[in-house]
Amino acid sequence: MTRKIRWASAPLFCAALLFFACENPESGAETAQPAGNESENGNGDGNGPGQNPSGGVPIKRLTVSPQNTSVVKGDSLRFTAAVEGAGEEKPDQSVVWSVIGEHDPQTAIDGAGLFTAAPGEAALTLTIRAAAKADAGKYGSATVSLIDAPSVAQVTVEPQDARVAQGFECQFAAMVEAAGNADKTVVWSLSGNTRAGTLISASGLLTVAGTEPADTELVITATSAADGTKSGSAVVRVTENIPLPNLEHTAWRWGDRPQGSITIKEFVVESVDAAGVQHGHLNCYRPFDPEQQVYVDWYSYNPAAKTGEIEYIGKFRVTPENGKIIVPQYASYPHGAEFTRLYEETQGPEQ
Repeated sequence: MTRKIRWASAPLFCAALLFFACENPESGAETAQPAGNESENGNGDGNGPGQNPSGGVPIKRLTVSPQNTSVVKGDSLRFTAAVEGAGEEKPDQSVVWSVIGEHDPQTAIDGAGLFTAAPGEAALTLTIRAAAKADAGKYGSATVSLIDAPSVAQVTVEPQDARVAQGFECQFAAMVEAAGNADKTVVWSLSGNTRAGTLISASGLLTVAGTEPADTELVITATSAADGTKSGSAVVRVTENIPLPNLEHTAWRWGDRPQGSITIKEFVVESVDAAGVQHGHLNCYRPFDPEQQVYVDWYSYNPAAKTGEIEYIGKFRVTPENGKIIVPQYASYPHGAEFTRLYEETQGPEQ
C-alpha cells in the first residue's frame, strides 16, 4: 500500500518563508530606516547624531546663509551652505540645492547656490533648501521674500494751484507713487521768478520775495530722485500784500461761521525800528457779540516788504481786491482760515 504525501498550499508556504526572514536578519532581508524630520533649527536629523549612511564624516548640522533676505523679481542672489561635522574632522561640504514652495518655472537655484527670481514671480516668499550630499537627512533652509523691481509711476504736487503774497512762504508736498523699494525722495525746482529772493528749498518750502511783482506766475516742480522722467508740478500766482492800515474799519466772516467773524477797528503804530518795521497793536471786536467787547492784539508790519504778522493768528495775506484775509496756518491751531470781507464799518463800539 502506497502512502500519499500532501504539500502545504502556496500561501502558507510563502508566509512561512517571510516569518523565517524576519526572525533571522542574517537571511539578507532589509529593515526599514526611520524617515528624516526637520528639527527646530531647520536641519534634518532623521539618521540620529553621529550616523552617516555614506560612511563619511558624521554631520551635525547644515546652515544656509543669508537666513532671511529679499530678492527683487528678475534679479539673482547667491546662497552659501556650511556643513558642520559631529566630530573634529571636516565633513564633505557638497550640497544639493532646491527651491521649496509653488513658484514660477523660471525661478530656480543652480548647483552653486545662485538663486534667480523670475521677473513675473507671483510668490511672496519661498524656501531655499540645501541638503548634504553625504547625508540627505541633514539639510538647512532659508527664507527669501520676492519683491517688485523698484519703479516710480507718478509724482503729484500739493497744493496744485496756490496764491502766495509777496514776502510770504508756502509749504509744498510731493506724493510719489512707487513700487518695490524705490526711492521716494524728490528734487524741487522753481521757474518763472524774477527776483533772486524768490526760491524753493530742498524740502519744498517756497519763499516769495517782497519785491516779486504781483501776478507773477511761478511753476513749482518736484522730480523723482529715482527716475528723472517722472515729475509733478504746481502753479503759484504771486499776489500783492495790502498794507495793514488799509484794512481799518472792515468786517470779516470766518468761513460760514458768523460767531467767528471779526471787525477790525484800527491799527495803532507804537514804534518803528531801524529796519523800518512797524510795531503796534490793533483793536478789533466780534460784531455778533452782544457786548461787542474790544480785543487788543499785537502786530508787526514791514511796509517795504509788504509782510505782516499778528501775534494771535500768525502770518496772513490779503487778496489784491481786499476781498479776503487768508491765514495759511494759525499760530495756536492746527489749521488755517479764510475770512471774507462783509462790509465797511460805519459805526463801531468805542474802545
